[in-house]
Amino acid sequence: MFASQGAQDIGLDKSAAGLVIANLDQNNLPMCVGAPVDEFDSDDVTIVFFAIDGSPSMSGVEDIVIDEFNNTIIPSLKGISRKTAQTIVVGGLVFDDKIRPLWNGGFLKLEDVPKLTRSNYSAGGRGTALYKGQLDAVTAVSLYTSQVIGDAAITPKTIIPVLSDGANNCAPHDPNVVKAVTSKLSTEIFVLPFIGFETMERVNFRDIANATGFPQIWDIKAQAGESMTQKRKKFRQMLGVLSSSLVRQSQAKIDPSKGFFTV
Repeated sequence: MFASQGAQDIGLDKSAAGLVIANLDQNNLPMCVGAPVDEFDSDDVTIVFFAIDGSPSMSGVEDIVIDEFNNTIIPSLKGISRKTAQTIVVGGLVFDDKIRPLWNGGFLKLEDVPKLTRSNYSAGGRGTALYKGQLDAVTAVSLYTSQVIGDAAITPKTIIPVLSDGANNCAPHDPNVVKAVTSKLSTEIFVLPFIGFETMERVNFRDIANATGFPQIWDIKAQAGESMTQKRKKFRQMLGVLSSSLVRQSQAKIDPSKGFFTV
């Protein structure tokens, strides 16, 4: 069904749909399913799927990730209105040298999202599988978004925020494997924000985002002599901006000509 009609519904051509299907594996399949679409009581549905760096260099801010998700990002979305909160679904993954699901995988109604803990998110592993993380995220939302359209006749707003503090150093090493899909996704349905934050290394995040087809870019560069305390403060502020941007976009029609980030 996806290869025939579902892919077309979200803008993918046969080649891009083939890449999504080829990327399916035992690890990411559970991320592609979730909240039954027939339970939505509105046609204004927002899908948010986070792809978060969990590589070793994130160890200095991992507690902030957990705290901001639990106390700012998820509560802010819940606080929009009860009706709106009931039509937001959330999913996510963590990438180091491997890919791990957030909240045990799949898409959850916002009201059912549990607290993020160190069992769900912790910095570790042996690398940064950024491209694989992006591709798995795009795969999951492509299948779930097409299901919402096909089964419920609802065209959702689908947002895939990617957060990374480093460049990719794991297979696949070619960013085109991601862009070959993202470049075909309908800009009337999908918003692709990329947030880059330097913790330990100099990274050209704008080149990475452009190479993988994530046009909404916000990067924060480390400054000479900057302490870890200062970096942590900037990182927390950055997640606050992500939260307010998600709230705004969940209440507005997608306009590709306008920026995603509310700074």
